Amino acid sequence: MISGFSRTLQLNVPESLAPALDAMANPQATIDDLRARAGTMSEQMKRDAVVAARRAAEEGARALGQTEAEIREAGDVAERSARRAAGLER
Repeated sequence: MISGFSRTLQLNVPESLAPALDAMANPQATIDDLRARAGTMSEQMKRDAVVAARRAAEEGARALGQTEAEIREAGDVAERSARRAAGLER
């Protein structure tokens, strides 16, 4: 980036995509939050969080116009990270 210049991009997206975009904007914070809450979550809640992480990553990648392979990879990475954070590693 050239010093003194910046760009702002504003997207208007359906409310249903808001969680996906929030997770994409700061994926590490999302994983850190899951890790912090994992101790108080039931096994079902942890599994649900993993599914939600994968879905959010895939929806975000799809919204960005990525290929099906890239969408699948985004989901795979999110699922692995969420499983690790929730203590559900296989």
